[in-house]
Amino acid sequence: MYTWEKFYRASKGLKQTKLNPRKALEYAYTSHLIMLREDDFPEELVEDFRKIENAVNLPPEVTPIGKHSGCSRAISGLSEEEVQETISLIHEVYDRLESIKGNNA
Repeated sequence: MYTWEKFYRASKGLKQTKLNPRKALEYAYTSHLIMLREDDFPEELVEDFRKIENAVNLPPEVTPIGKHSGCSRAISGLSEEEVQETISLIHEVYDRLESIKGNNA
């Protein structure tokens, strides 16, 4: 339920925001998804979570600049298409979590 709630909030926020997509993705991740770990997910969603993590986080060998988060720097390096793909993946993971939740009710 914790993972579902975090993705619900991220997905809803991405749909309702007035921020540009790049800033909206950063906000959704840092406000809702950042604390999630792979073991919070059903096995069939772990790879999708990894894709999101890889998109919004710097590689371990790259350090953030100044007080900027690694997330901000990583997202600034994404193309517009990559930003949209990552946002779409967040919505897809939420939809799949919703389906799993519904099947377990």
